[in-house]
Amino acid sequence: MLLDLLGMVSRRVGERSGRDLYLSYLRSEEHTILFPPHHDSWEEHVDKVMRFLARGLNYRDALEAMVIESTPEVELYLSWKSRLVGRVAVKVQTPSDYVSGARR
Repeated sequence: MLLDLLGMVSRRVGERSGRDLYLSYLRSEEHTILFPPHHDSWEEHVDKVMRFLARGLNYRDALEAMVIESTPEVELYLSWKSRLVGRVAVKVQTPSDYVSGARR
């Protein structure tokens, strides 16, 4: 997801700005960048991803779910992807649902 943001920034205002934004996220004490777990082989990667694909997730969503579920500190996943509700082992809310709940 961060790489998507960096791609949009790079496309609009240049690659250098995208790289600078990436470095600012890496240095930030307010944000934590979650990286997918490293696998020793492609076969091991496919084995891990298949567990998520079997839940009906596409490959990209499966990678996100793998990162989320391999990070015990994650309690809530805020995403526009409402299709992840019930397919990820943490609570998933859209930003609008989150904001609506905060107003109560």
